[in-house]
Amino acid sequence: VYGICASNPTRRSGYFYTRILSDPNTIWKVRTVNAHEAKFVTKESNDRIIRLYGKEHDFYRVKILGLPPITDSTSLLSDEQIAAAHERDYISDKNAALVISCDPARYGNDDSVLFARRGWRFIDRMSVHGMSTDKAAELCGEMCETHRRPDSDEKVTLVIDTIGIGAGVEDHARYLIRKQKLKIDVLGVNVSESPTDEAEERFLNKRAQMFWNLRTTFSNVVLPFETPLLDEELSTLRYMWTRNDKKIMILSKDELKSLLS
Repeated sequence: VYGICASNPTRRSGYFYTRILSDPNTIWKVRTVNAHEAKFVTKESNDRIIRLYGKEHDFYRVKILGLPPITDSTSLLSDEQIAAAHERDYISDKNAALVISCDPARYGNDDSVLFARRGWRFIDRMSVHGMSTDKAAELCGEMCETHRRPDSDEKVTLVIDTIGIGAGVEDHARYLIRKQKLKIDVLGVNVSESPTDEAEERFLNKRAQMFWNLRTTFSNVVLPFETPLLDEELSTLRYMWTRNDKKIMILSKDELKSLLS
């Protein structure tokens, strides 16, 4: 009796991987399909993946070589990377720009969260439950002024997630800044928008592009204080590819909540 078990080995878990690919005593005879040798896969398609990801990336191993990933490639960040951010030493840079970020949530189960950082080093965090858009904007301005260098006219950047009520927070923040003549640049970010032009063929949306940028630069991040909820969320985040395997996408907020609940 013969049987055939076929799969695209996208992860290092499950029956196909543990019983067939990684078991030295497997009864199966393993054959892989290399896309470079496949009749119906174009050279242009293979070259595109190499150009975007390189031959060292797990995406190339899985989609071109037919091999399982070296790591659990769907994890955006590992627990070790997150722990290292809390332990990393940082040499203070007096010229590093001050950036305040705000993810607003009005009412319900979510909190509005604000972070302040200079360069790669985070210096403050605030989380407030149940807050109006006007109050969120006021807190943004207060955090900007709290961490601005004394006796300095340095310009601060305020970044606001504008999806949902965030648009109202951005509008009121701009109003307060004009009224008080503060030196604050406001940047509204809608993560559902298209990625930047140079990244459009690689990412599904701006959210995927931004999280991927975080993944590639996280070795610089310094988190000198405890952030247990953020750590849990970052370690739970997953990335995947769209059905046609052409663009990176990130686990949605609702999917993340279901994993954390």
